[in-house]
Amino acid sequence: MNLSLHHLVREPKIKQEKNPLLLLFHGYGSNEEDLFSFASELPEEYYVISARAPFDLMYGSYAWYAINFDADENKFSDIGQARASRDIIAGFIDELVA
Repeated sequence: MNLSLHHLVREPKIKQEKNPLLLLFHGYGSNEEDLFSFASELPEEYYVISARAPFDLMYGSYAWYAINFDADENKFSDIGQARASRDIIAGFIDELVA
């Protein structure tokens, strides 16, 4: 199945009529494999899905939005990218439900 975000899935080992779902969203500069490494420690009845952020930083690093610094070391976020990621995540969840 092609979904809007690249992701990894761990199927539940214990199948139920309705298995719980745990969505994992990594931090800045990481990727979908980071948190997924803990999937084996989670309850066996859970679907575990770890999504990759849409903005490529480089070398296997991704972000949900850019974080920038100005010449005075003030930090600011790309609000447009953050909103775009919010919408992509909402769409991704809708795709998973479908």
